[in-house]
Amino acid sequence: MLLVKSITKGNTITHYKNSEFFTKQNILSDISIKEISDTCNISSGHFRRVFKEYSGKSPMQYRLEIKINNAKRMLSDSNVSIDKIAEALNFESTPYFCKIFKTVSPEYR
Repeated sequence: MLLVKSITKGNTITHYKNSEFFTKQNILSDISIKEISDTCNISSGHFRRVFKEYSGKSPMQYRLEIKINNAKRMLSDSNVSIDKIAEALNFESTPYFCKIFKTVSPEYR
């Protein structure tokens, strides 16, 4: 999904950069929505609205979905422990990771 869009308001043309790529590249960091929106040269509130308009999800929902999909892949393709997966994906704790994982993927057992 390329979030590049031009909006004309009078003489102002705003270009949105590929925030999906930026989000994926920084999935393991603690990068904030403000830092991502600053990279796109827009306010964080406007960034959230535009991101949701294009993806159907908030930036945080999108980021969480990527993390959970990575966790599913790690669980099925390796013998890595849940503790190590939670740590590798930068969750604040293993119990929190388990809670989120069960909420987002109740079918995964």
